[in-house]
Amino acid sequence: MTSRQNNSLTALKKEIKRLEKELATTKAALEAILGGKIDAIIGPECPYVLKAKQAEEEINRLLEEKDALIKEIHHRVKNNLQIVVSLLHLQLTHATNPESRDNLLTLQNRIRAMALVHDMFYRTENMAYLNLADYLERIAIHLFNVYRVDEKRIKLNLELQPVEVSINIAIPIGMILNELVSNSLKHAFKNKDTGEVRLMLSSDDGTSCRLIVQDDGIGLPPGISLNQPNTLGLEIVRLLIEQINGTIKKLDLPGTAFELKFNKFLQ
Repeated sequence: MTSRQNNSLTALKKEIKRLEKELATTKAALEAILGGKIDAIIGPECPYVLKAKQAEEEINRLLEEKDALIKEIHHRVKNNLQIVVSLLHLQLTHATNPESRDNLLTLQNRIRAMALVHDMFYRTENMAYLNLADYLERIAIHLFNVYRVDEKRIKLNLELQPVEVSINIAIPIGMILNELVSNSLKHAFKNKDTGEVRLMLSSDDGTSCRLIVQDDGIGLPPGISLNQPNTLGLEIVRLLIEQINGTIKKLDLPGTAFELKFNKFLQ
């Protein structure tokens, strides 16, 4: 919505409040005179009522226009990101160096995680909040498909409580999950016949969320630290969790486990 539309919407809301207040004052005065028979006199054709109704209809029209504009923005952003993903895929098919292929695939997954948010917002009626559980599940399933994981050997265990968050929270958390699950699938299960990646999302107090990303693989190599990460993936994780004023720590559990805590809305 443009600044001009925002100003119009604000002015209309103020006008409705003024009309409602003026109508209530007039009604109270007339009721005192007519002994409570004002409803029979002031009906739907009253000028005050008509003005309030017209103002309300204008607000609803502007809100519908705003929702349509937001949907169009999400749709265009998603399409532009999808073009980038397609270009990376094309480059990937021509890459022969294993390290280059891995870097291209990792970058492709990062961009796809961002595109998925805009696609989900475009397809929902709620323009303010996103179901984080659905979003994280789709990212995890996509990564299992991309890395061609044998699901008979490596299981995906999802314990995700439905939680609605703003887009400013959804994108960073989605990208963090992308990094952590990608690392698990690429490194955690070397020389292991079976394993599990487990995701747990919960919200107890209505405002904060807790996400655990865990695998039962071989664990992190010695010297790896979130405070001083020596890989791009963990550096991205650290920067993104700081961006949303959240926290992350490594849990003392078999394999590798991280606990993230963050608010549903950016403060």
